[in-house]
Amino acid sequence: MTTIVFRDGWVAYDTQAVRSGTVMPESLDKAWRIAGGGVAALCGEFNGSDDLKAWLDDGKAWEQPKIPENTILIVFMPDGAIVEHTSSGKAATKPLHGYYAWGSGQDAALGALAMGAKAHRAVEIAMMFDLGTGGTARQIKIVAENDDGA
Repeated sequence: MTTIVFRDGWVAYDTQAVRSGTVMPESLDKAWRIAGGGVAALCGEFNGSDDLKAWLDDGKAWEQPKIPENTILIVFMPDGAIVEHTSSGKAATKPLHGYYAWGSGQDAALGALAMGAKAHRAVEIAMMFDLGTGGTARQIKIVAENDDGA
């Protein structure tokens, strides 16, 4: 699957790509910047991800594309809003301790976060313990449109 981590305005993720149980040599960018300075991240099945990216880039101006079962599209906005989109609908999420993790490596990542790890490091730790998390750890900062992200 994957691991997506949020902490202190950063979204971190692994880049491992798996098809039919085989780890592929290419890497996946599982998080990307969206209009308004937010960040979207996809956890689970990537079929149809181009449609979801286009839907977000168009400001959700049309009906949400179908999200596969066992897949979560997480939208992080600069105002602190976090919305999870799944095959059964959408729901707002509010991390109780200022951090959260999703995906197959979430338990290891949450343990790392609870011990003070930054988002990027929490994904690296999840890679050590979760077979569904691998590749490299990358991160992207949630920023307001008029902020350069530095």
